[in-house]
Amino acid sequence: MAPEQTKGSALDRRADVWAFGCVLFECLTGQRAFPGSDVGDILAGILKDEPAWNALPETTPIAVRLLLRKCLKKDRKRRLLDMGDARIDLEEAVGDPTSSFSQSIAKGPSPSTFRTPVWAGVCLAMLLLGGFVTWGVFQFDQPPSESPVRRLEVNLGLDGPLNLIGDPAVRLSPDGSMMAYIEVLFTGARGKHQLHVRRFDQLNGIAIPGTGHVNDFCFSANGEWIAFVQEGTLRKASVSGQRSQVVAKADSVSGICWGADGYIVMGSSEGGLRRVLDSGGILEPLTELGSKDVNHTSPYVTPDGSTVLYTAIQDSGPVVMAKSIPSGSPQLLVENAMSPTALASGQLIYVSEQQLMAAPLDLKALKITGASSVVMENVVAEVEGRSVGHFDLSENGMLAYLPGPFELPRFRIEWVDRAGTRTEVLPEDQYLSISLSPDGNSLLYGLNTEETNEMKETDVWMADLVHGGRFAMAAQEGKEWKPIWSPFGESFVYSRERNGSVDLYWRPIDRTGISKLLLETETLVGVWSWHPSGNFISFLEADYRQKGTKIQIGRMVGNDQAGWKLGPIETFKGGNQLNWSASFSPDGNWLAYLTTEHGGHRIYVTGFPGGDREYLVSGDLEGVDYPIWAKESKELFFAKGATWGIDEQQIYSVKWRVEEGKFIPEAPVPWIGATTTGIHMAKDFQIHPDGNRVLVRTKSDDRSGHHFDHVVLVENFDKYLQTLERASD
Repeated sequence: MAPEQTKGSALDRRADVWAFGCVLFECLTGQRAFPGSDVGDILAGILKDEPAWNALPETTPIAVRLLLRKCLKKDRKRRLLDMGDARIDLEEAVGDPTSSFSQSIAKGPSPSTFRTPVWAGVCLAMLLLGGFVTWGVFQFDQPPSESPVRRLEVNLGLDGPLNLIGDPAVRLSPDGSMMAYIEVLFTGARGKHQLHVRRFDQLNGIAIPGTGHVNDFCFSANGEWIAFVQEGTLRKASVSGQRSQVVAKADSVSGICWGADGYIVMGSSEGGLRRVLDSGGILEPLTELGSKDVNHTSPYVTPDGSTVLYTAIQDSGPVVMAKSIPSGSPQLLVENAMSPTALASGQLIYVSEQQLMAAPLDLKALKITGASSVVMENVVAEVEGRSVGHFDLSENGMLAYLPGPFELPRFRIEWVDRAGTRTEVLPEDQYLSISLSPDGNSLLYGLNTEETNEMKETDVWMADLVHGGRFAMAAQEGKEWKPIWSPFGESFVYSRERNGSVDLYWRPIDRTGISKLLLETETLVGVWSWHPSGNFISFLEADYRQKGTKIQIGRMVGNDQAGWKLGPIETFKGGNQLNWSASFSPDGNWLAYLTTEHGGHRIYVTGFPGGDREYLVSGDLEGVDYPIWAKESKELFFAKGATWGIDEQQIYSVKWRVEEGKFIPEAPVPWIGATTTGIHMAKDFQIHPDGNRVLVRTKSDDRSGHHFDHVVLVENFDKYLQTLERASD
């Protein structure tokens, strides 16, 4: 039983890896990996103790010893991902000519040899793998002189996570000697997306100068340059770290590829593919949108420059297309697929449902000639709704990918008082945005209800914090989340996702009530605050076709009983910077909000309506977000931490007063013991009306989610595919 199983956590293939390690250890040593006189002792050993490694026979190959340790890691994030890795390690133990185990095979085992623990254990392990490995059995007929398939997990040692907004998160140079990636740092205006290039013969990567806000990037065909998009401009820089050069203006880019013919091809978040010569010039269209297409992304140009593969985003989902360059007709290759690339051996490689897939491809005819097969499971893809698979292939057969699956952590909802004492309110679950009722007695929250952790199914629930009980309030198909109470406590507004856009709905707290559409959009919107008079709501609007985000103020008409309607909408703050989290004060005279207009993620307050001055309230702190007012005390609270991804945030309070019409904030002070786990674009904490307790979301100990700071490399990927083909035969 794996450690996570003893805690009642959700299980995956890594639990089977643990079980295999326990069986192999007992085969080799004749004793259990975690002995005990009763079940309690055994479970305690599983959680706290290490196996008796010195009990392994001296002749146990190093590869087998390492395999055991990797199988029996208590932290499953550090354990082998699946049994295919174990088969590869055993294959290498057999094929290593310096191994005593391999030498004994070459000589031919004597009858007594079969009675030794190592021979018996490893042979039995091979038989066990036949049952554990779900995709087939590797063949042990490779000569020792051939380069083996090797898989290595690389921790990049970053201060921040990898950027998943680009396409994809990692890139390999064509010769497989370098890797490029973007580190997200939460300082400066809009954060900092720093581009790095790391040679595999060096321990650390080098930062490319002047690349503070990069999303999309790729290597040149000769590997000497790297192209990237920064703030609407396509640029190129030498991989040695020299300053970049402008290639062309390029807005709304979604994926780029630099072909051997000297053209850089760019995907688009609002149209078809475009290309431009790497020496500069005018962008020329390469593809046109089909009748079902929304946009074209993730281009891949074949080495000979004859064909471009790309993802076409359609209302029904992403599909992989192919087109002869420059004027061929686009051809559909695979549905429900994204991020295509091709191997010289004639295989299309793409991602579908977080699985790396392969299919035989005829590049001349532009058609698939056989069935698709799963190559690798648990590849990170479709983060935050973007149809991108995070992997790359070099021309010499190296694969790099971000290991998944993405696991949304499980949280507890807790009160934290002024002394830092925590009291559990709601048990462990996958809570998203939270909203406390005006009287502090009820909680609305988003809840992930899909087992895959992809947040494709989220509902709005309500919890009675006084009498107990939890109820589903909005549970239609798709995403429903980010609820906000009305100031009168008898209805709420929430977001519902529809075909990539987000609409706003109103619903009464009465469970027999019906949801009503407030605002239909072609963008992304989320309500943040409802004015105490009931007359206004503030909400974020983000359009990926444009830079920046907007704070919108909408006029509300109606009441909780008869229903609410949304009237005229005015932009409070827009532009190319980030603006969000606008929160009305309890008296309705002030509006707190986050903006990067003046540099950094900082919180300001201005008068409402029509304030003519901004007051900085977050002081020298950067990376702050989510301002919330206390109802009965003159305090404003906010969180400091990551504004992207899942991370711990410290809650600060700012006391304030008004003198002669001026807002005067004191210095921010941390609330001792009050930390919450932040989720991108979700309300992460709430303040009780009395101002003496803060409601936080606390990450459970056994789940940490992904920080996205490590990459898996697979050498000799072509041979890996051949092995899979032999196994399937």
